[in-house]
Formats: sequence, structure tokens, C-alpha cells
Amino acid sequence: MDEPVPTGFGDYLVFVDESGDHELTKIDPLYPVFVLLFVIIRKADYVETVCRELQRFKLRFWGHDEVVLHEHEIRKPAGDFRILFSATVRNGF
Repeated sequence: MDEPVPTGFGDYLVFVDESGDHELTKIDPLYPVFVLLFVIIRKADYVETVCRELQRFKLRFWGHDEVVLHEHEIRKPAGDFRILFSATVRNGF
């Protein structure tokens, strides 16, 4: 039996992330930025498009969808992203 759809929730999801250093007293000259990013997306678009395409992407490169996309590991190939040492894989990525 299907569970009833919960009511009282909004139609959108909000994702928030930051990059860089928020410390203003000692700014890193190699990365002198602080970025705060918000993404607001309709739940239907998230489920029907984002989740599906992200899962396809992960299955294509790792054969499973348990990989967590971390910017640092992608930029400096580490962990699951050691596959990016291969120029062929990196170009497809």
C-alpha cells in the first residue's frame, strides 16, 4: 500500500555550500577568495533530472553510485578520483 504524500512541505530544495576561507584577518594569498553558493531547485526537477543524471554519471565512471563528489579530491586526484590520472578518463570526465 502506498504511503500518503506528506503535506505542509514546500516545492523547493535549497543546497548551500562554501569554498575558501572566511577568515579575514589572515588571507591565504594562494586562494584569496571566499565563495558562498546557494542552489534552489524544484523537488520534481531534482528527483526527475538531477538525481537520475548524477547516478548515470557515477555509474559510468565507477560502476556504482556511492562515490561522494569532493572538489579537492577531483582537483588533486585522490581516493576514488585517482582514475583522473588517466588523460582519457579525465577528458571524458
